[in-house]
Amino acid sequence: MSECKSCSAEILWCTTDKNHKNMPLDPEPADDGVWVKVRLEGEARIIHRLTTAELEAARDNKARYHSHWESCPSAAEHRKAKS
Repeated sequence: MSECKSCSAEILWCTTDKNHKNMPLDPEPADDGVWVKVRLEGEARIIHRLTTAELEAARDNKARYHSHWESCPSAAEHRKAKS
């Protein structure tokens, strides 16, 4: 578990399954979350963003999570400027 440098909330660092980017998640599951943990690769927690079809079919008991960027009050400070 880590702490957000901006808001001091606990975050869980993960790696996305498609582009292997680091992604901070809120550590508590959320019924309307769109991210699920799929596996561990060494120390890395690999996560997957559910598609619309997967969300509609999500009847399994996998916990879903929000990106911390959705809940952090300072998220805009961390976005890279578009060129």
